[in-house]
Amino acid sequence: SSDREKMVRSVSQVMQALPEAGEQLRLLTMLIAPPVVRAREAMARLAAAGPESAEAETQAARSAVLEALRLLRGACDGLHLPEMDVLEVDDDDDEVDGANGGAAAAAAGRGGGQTDDPALRAAAEEMRRGVWETVTGALQLFAQDEEVLKVACAFANSTLTGGPALFRAPATALWPLMAASFETCPQSFQLRTLTIALQATRRGGDGADDLAAELAAGGPALVGGGGGASAAVEEWMRNQLARVATAAFGVLTAEGQGLVERPDVAEAFFKLLSKALYTHPGALLSLPEAHQAELYLSLVPRGLQAQERLSVEAALDFVRDAVSCDAAALFAAVGPRAFLPERRAGRRAVAAAAAAAAAADAEGEAAKAWAEARAWRGALEGIIRRCGEMIVRIVLT
Repeated sequence: SSDREKMVRSVSQVMQALPEAGEQLRLLTMLIAPPVVRAREAMARLAAAGPESAEAETQAARSAVLEALRLLRGACDGLHLPEMDVLEVDDDDDEVDGANGGAAAAAAGRGGGQTDDPALRAAAEEMRRGVWETVTGALQLFAQDEEVLKVACAFANSTLTGGPALFRAPATALWPLMAASFETCPQSFQLRTLTIALQATRRGGDGADDLAAELAAGGPALVGGGGGASAAVEEWMRNQLARVATAAFGVLTAEGQGLVERPDVAEAFFKLLSKALYTHPGALLSLPEAHQAELYLSLVPRGLQAQERLSVEAALDFVRDAVSCDAAALFAAVGPRAFLPERRAGRRAVAAAAAAAAAADAEGEAAKAWAEARAWRGALEGIIRRCGEMIVRIVLT
């Protein structure tokens, strides 16, 4: 219930003051383990139930799952650092870095499972694994239940926006989990979760190194961590974006009415693409040709002509982001900073690109960087030409 969630949140806030990580973990286990165990047991009973008891077990499992997810969110929210709450879908990247830089470092060493004690780390990892196995099971078992999906996404959002390490989702598990959920029951809140996840693993940002290490090792890593990026990360992200885009195209172009009937999904999808434009530009600009054609030659024109204000605004915002991208900032994209729209970086990105070029010690690295920048610029200019031609046709018709 809402009262129990508030109670758990309040208790978690008090736990932040405890100096010992072991005591924090022990009390947190006592707080969240019972509802998680009840949810898993209820789901197991439902899986084994016969036809005569399926309905009763379904209701029991659903209630247990919703309670567990809400209490998990309450505990995660209670352990939040207030400074981290600024991380939102539309935040300026520079503002997020400035406001969250110190807070993220503090979060890395704050309760919720971060400790040098091997035994405590093992216990924290076991709890984290149990939590996400429960979330995964709930999304699979109640794949068409919008309330369960919404609460699960709210918990995932909380873990990505300043929650403790104990609750953070495995990077390579969160995207497939949300993508599969969106394919089965497409809603805007799954796309919002993925948009926040893009920020958490942005190129040159906090989670890119962890994701690269995870992909190299083939094992779990956390969303949130060191800086840097790799070609493996961009390739993996391109595949994830392509999967989500395929499902979104099916919803938004279905019988030509998707943009009118599902404006919330249209808005969330275009926001996802806008975020990808500067967090993982290589992934977005290297989508398969079929996806590029569907997006720029079909979905965007339909969005700009839709008889639904939210869809039109969302499509127009994405076109604006694509057209306003500062091509000179593409060179900066191969350095520490992400590829940012001009409205967010402006002339600072151009200056940073010039400084980076001037400071390059190795001519080979500089040449490689410029080659990548030219390739991305060519792809971007092709998109801009398509968008411009399309807008002119719409205005003239």
